[in-house]
Amino acid sequence: WSRLRCDNEEFDGIAQLVGYIEYNGADCAVIRMNGTVNSSDTIKSVDGNSNDNESLQSINTMSLKDGKMTSVMYWDHEENIAQFTVIFRSKTITMKNPLSISLNLSDHEEEPLAFIDVPSQEQIEIYAGIKK
Repeated sequence: WSRLRCDNEEFDGIAQLVGYIEYNGADCAVIRMNGTVNSSDTIKSVDGNSNDNESLQSINTMSLKDGKMTSVMYWDHEENIAQFTVIFRSKTITMKNPLSISLNLSDHEEEPLAFIDVPSQEQIEIYAGIKK
């Protein structure tokens, strides 16, 4: 893929066929994907409403940077299904410093302590195959 959009995140990268493997009794193509994850917006609350309380208002100041994604997929080309997928994502979330409220810095965007960077990593493993 060259560019894929999902919700407010955009994925840029490449997919490469690296070989074949027998998995769950199926002949599967091994596909490796590498790319970047970019957020086109600030992060929104679950329902998109940022006016219900102070915590949700602060969520709307979060943004993503340094997003990366790698993935390996075992694609069963006979059944047209991914028998197995593992995805590793990393990103940095820039957010309001929770201490800035107690330090009364929340209204001073230029204050160095008003925002912090929080590194984040997630690994997802999906077993969705058909056993033959």
